[in-house]
Amino acid sequence: MTNFMGNKVFISHDIPKMQLSEGCPVTPEFRIEMNAWMRDFFGVTNLLDDGECLHDRLNKALHMNPRTWDRVRAQPRKDRPRDNNKDHRHGRHAR
Repeated sequence: MTNFMGNKVFISHDIPKMQLSEGCPVTPEFRIEMNAWMRDFFGVTNLLDDGECLHDRLNKALHMNPRTWDRVRAQPRKDRPRDNNKDHRHGRHAR
């Protein structure tokens, strides 16, 4: 389970806007190829918009889509030092 600042993180995965129905009588290879093409052509959708994060305070959980999670992880954390060359335990630069 992924955690962020004491909260569990739940990722809402993208869903293809269109794909072949399970009842469509095609070979597995064709289904894979056609579904990949439709995903590229029609795109995907998600319950959560890019940049949107739902905070469930009762369960200490965050809900977001994969792109938002990638942006959150890429941001520098305020609770960790920014300067990697500095020895923060002794307040001086490492030599």
